[in-house]
Amino acid sequence: MKSVSHNWIVLLIVLLIMQISANFADYRLVYQDDHFLMEGLFQVIETDLDQDGASEFVMAGKNYTAHELFLAWFTLGPDHKPVLRWQSPNLFEDRSVIWVAAGKFTGSENQLLAVTETQYYLFQWQNGQMELMRKGTHQLKPLNITGGDLDGDGHTELVVAKIGRITAKQYDGVLQVWKLKENGWELVSQSDQTVGNIRSLTAGDLNGDGKAEIVMEEGVRTSPGTLHLFALAENKITERSRLNKPVKGVIYGLTVTSLSGAPRLITATDSGRVNTFAWDSNRNALVAVEKEKRFRWNLIDLAVGAAGSGADAKLLLIAYPQRLLILSE
Repeated sequence: MKSVSHNWIVLLIVLLIMQISANFADYRLVYQDDHFLMEGLFQVIETDLDQDGASEFVMAGKNYTAHELFLAWFTLGPDHKPVLRWQSPNLFEDRSVIWVAAGKFTGSENQLLAVTETQYYLFQWQNGQMELMRKGTHQLKPLNITGGDLDGDGHTELVVAKIGRITAKQYDGVLQVWKLKENGWELVSQSDQTVGNIRSLTAGDLNGDGKAEIVMEEGVRTSPGTLHLFALAENKITERSRLNKPVKGVIYGLTVTSLSGAPRLITATDSGRVNTFAWDSNRNALVAVEKEKRFRWNLIDLAVGAAGSGADAKLLLIAYPQRLLILSE
């Protein structure tokens, strides 16, 4: 009996190693920091603020004990370690988190937008330094934000997820699209009806038409939810596709990347699963295109970038509460 039990244990270990190897076949872990910069990490995005063709990353988070809300802009060094280029001043506000989006909100240069409960800050890299271009108050009341050129005019619109109504079981969210004008934020469109308990949000051009689509996930409590894809057509937010229970777990991280040559939607869940989807124009639907990757961490967001043309892609994951993981192809 002992020999049989021992053989079963060995077999289980071998199967476990094979499973881990399969899940990590595409990426290898090259850096891990369990206490990265802040006590609480909220969001990570990829951008190119200095427009040199290489990815940079921006982290949004909070130091609870010191009452600090701030952004951190960093690149990745040759050893894959983060190299901090800039940290925002303390943008702390009572009862607030901080959200971040990047894009060309007011002109032809890439900009960084920070949003707190009542304030917004627009930063731009110029003359070798990060400068505050604009700041002001807002009435956005966001649960989440993202940026994308939804109408193809070359400027970035701000997509805001916010509470539409509160029921006995949950809140139901709505989506809004805003443009930044001289006098502040101008509402372009709002979804006609509530779209559920919104848990993640992103924007990107998934069908290759030169315009970004909005992708959001909604669901109840900790159950698997539904992915929705919306487009802005004639200043109207229109649903184009939905995918029920695309993965196991709650999708807290969403990003769109074209590093592989074709647009891809990548998701990250609270159960540590990373999945990849593409837009199938024949079916007018999102379809899974790569094998699921599994990690042992509770993931809350992700970003994908590369140090330049032809460079290996880097997958950045943030896990609750302050863990940064960097994986390389």
